[in-house]
Amino acid sequence: MLPVNPIGVFKEWNDGTKPITKREIDLITNLTQLTVGEKLSLLMMKVNRKWITEVRIGSESYDSKKNDVNSILNELGLYYGMNWYKHSKKGRLEWVQVASSSNLLNYIQMRKSLTTFEAGILYGYPITAVLAFTKIAGKPKYAQKTTPAQHYQAGVYSEDHHNEERQYYESVWKLLKKTAPELIALAEADFNRRKK
Repeated sequence: MLPVNPIGVFKEWNDGTKPITKREIDLITNLTQLTVGEKLSLLMMKVNRKWITEVRIGSESYDSKKNDVNSILNELGLYYGMNWYKHSKKGRLEWVQVASSSNLLNYIQMRKSLTTFEAGILYGYPITAVLAFTKIAGKPKYAQKTTPAQHYQAGVYSEDHHNEERQYYESVWKLLKKTAPELIALAEADFNRRKK
């Protein structure tokens, strides 16, 4: 049987395997330019539970936000580069692609487009969920996201392993809460507001 998410396998993918510092937690928590979800993604990268993410850049505040975000990503020791695509109705959409290592960022930039399988693994989804979503093994299960952990982390579950996948998300949430309690309190308040 496949493990839900073998975290130990990926630790060497992060150039900076040092523990996250209080300064880094404060930087992430206090970033006014990012959404709660983007902040959580950066935190998950710093605790080796996710290896890529992106930060959206709107066209109106592009230069100001880009410079601020780039400065913080430098301070966090993360790797990044600009990316974009042309949307049929919205025009050019741009974002900052963030990776946990320079090799991974180079790989993403060289590939231009990741397969669904690659993206699922690198975004930190459980392997069983990725295999089901890509229809390589198992069937996908679409379910309501009833907790903040599921709302911010979960994609599609697998039919056969959805309970273990939910447990995995809750265990990551506990780690995030222990690491950055203020940010998790913001995320939980945001989730409760959305739920109403």
